Amino acid sequence: MSYKIINIKALCTPGTNVYNEDISGFNENYVWIIDGATGLSRTNHMPDHTDARWYSYWWDNYLRENATADIEIDELIKKGIKKVREDFTSNLFRDYGIGFSDLAKIEHPSASIAIVKLDGEKMHYLVLGDCRIYTNDEKIPRIADESVSKLDEQVFESMKNLNDFGYIHISEIRNMVKMQIIENRLKYNTDEGYWILSFDEKAVDKALKGTIELNDNTKFMMATDGYHALSEKYKMVEESELLDKSFEKGLAYMLSVLREFENDEEKVRFIPRFKDMDDCTSVIFECVKE
Repeated sequence: MSYKIINIKALCTPGTNVYNEDISGFNENYVWIIDGATGLSRTNHMPDHTDARWYSYWWDNYLRENATADIEIDELIKKGIKKVREDFTSNLFRDYGIGFSDLAKIEHPSASIAIVKLDGEKMHYLVLGDCRIYTNDEKIPRIADESVSKLDEQVFESMKNLNDFGYIHISEIRNMVKMQIIENRLKYNTDEGYWILSFDEKAVDKALKGTIELNDNTKFMMATDGYHALSEKYKMVEESELLDKSFEKGLAYMLSVLREFENDEEKVRFIPRFKDMDDCTSVIFECVKE
C-alpha cells in the first residue's frame, strides 16, 4: 500500500525587506521549506540581493532537480552541501579572487530547512534550524528543534532589559544587542550552539530526523519562524490549533491576521523581535491512500 500527497497549498511572502530569503517547493515525493539566515556582514559576495537569498534559492533549484524517489534525504542534503560549497567557492574566486577560507564564519550564508520525503506508507523528515513540521498525528503533532529559539530568547531578554525598549524602533534595539546576536550566530554547527544548513556535511548527521507512519488523511503543515510566530511569538493562536486553523481558514487569511497584528504598533511595541515583519512561509498538504 502506498500514499500520495494531495491538496498542497503554499504561502511564501517577504517581510520588512522587499526581497524574500524564504522559499518553498515540492514534487511528487518531496516537500521542503527553506529560511535563509539574514546576513550579519555588510558585504554580499553572491550575485543576488543577499547571500542568504542566493543560498536559499540555490537549494530550491538543487532540490527541484535532484529530489527524486531513489535518493534518501541524508544523501540528498549531503550531496547538496558539497555542491553548494563548490559553487560558492567558484563564485568567490571568479568575482573577488579569494578562496573559501578567506571569509570569516560570520560571512558564510546559512539557512533553516524542513524537508519531508514520502516513501510508501511512511513520511521521512529532516529539520535543521527553526523551521517546524506539524501533523494531525497525536503521536507526533510537532517536530521542532529548539536550539535556535533558546538562543534567540536570550537576546530577547536582553532587549527587554534595555531602558528604551518599546520606545524606539526595533532596528535601533537590535543594534544595541548586535554583539550578542553575532556571538550566537558564531555558534552555528557546533554542539554548544545549533546545527543548521550551511557548508558542513556533519550537520546532516546532527539534524532532527525521523519517520511518521501515515494514516488515511494525515495532514501536514511546514512553517518557517515567520509563520509559526502566530503561536510562538505573538500568542495569537494556540500552537496545538495552528495546523487546524491553517487548514480551516487558509494560509492567505492567516497571513492577513498576522500582518494586521504586526502593523499595529501598540500591540507589538513591547514584543522583542529582530524585524518589524519576518519573511513568512508555510506549506499545508494531506496524504491519502492511492
